Amino acid sequence: MTCTGRKGRWTISYTFRDSPRPDAIYPNSTEDDSPFFSNEGGQAILRSACDGRNMEPPYFAGQFSTVNITSSVFTPDAGQADTSKYDCINGGCIKNSAYNTPGLYASLSDCELACGTGCSGQCISNSDWSQIEGLASQIRSKECG
Repeated sequence: MTCTGRKGRWTISYTFRDSPRPDAIYPNSTEDDSPFFSNEGGQAILRSACDGRNMEPPYFAGQFSTVNITSSVFTPDAGQADTSKYDCINGGCIKNSAYNTPGLYASLSDCELACGTGCSGQCISNSDWSQIEGLASQIRSKECG
């Protein structure tokens, strides 16, 4: 899977053993990366939520439970306009690229205005959502190459 969001950098603030660490900056990223720490054999590995790639070498071997992200901020490169579209799913605004949904709203603010609580705007129907979940479960065990 290719991450197609705006190009830019992520700034991650985190704690290790409850002590704040210096901000870590990850250039050459996309907005869709949304970095998170993954527990892999007791090591905290920073992964991309978009394509699962390792965004840096492993850290904190054997110390996964002591690493916590306190904030993550994406800063787009100059000239990178936000072309994301959003859908209201279960009362929350989700980028259409997250689940390959139609993108009924042209901006996050439009979606939030219509979505409110309980998805009061244009929502993806339960049958459409069931179809999305079904397709996701079918491909979950397949390897893409």
